[in-house]
Amino acid sequence: DRYRGRVFGALLAMSALFMIAGALVAGLATERLRAVTVLTLDSLGYIGGGLLALWAIRTSVAPKLRRKAPMLP
Repeated sequence: DRYRGRVFGALLAMSALFMIAGALVAGLATERLRAVTVLTLDSLGYIGGGLLALWAIRTSVAPKLRRKAPMLP
């Protein structure tokens, strides 16, 4: 409990730094590419991340739940 404030402070500081870095990368990418291309790549990243999360849940949590489920008569 005594380190909770430090941990959250470090987490939020890193989050803010990555937001700034992401904004810089997006700005540079938009200068070189068109905005529609950058937004399309961004949306593909979200879709890929969602599919990866679904796959991770399916392979790690679902088999455990099936083993614990009671059998119906």
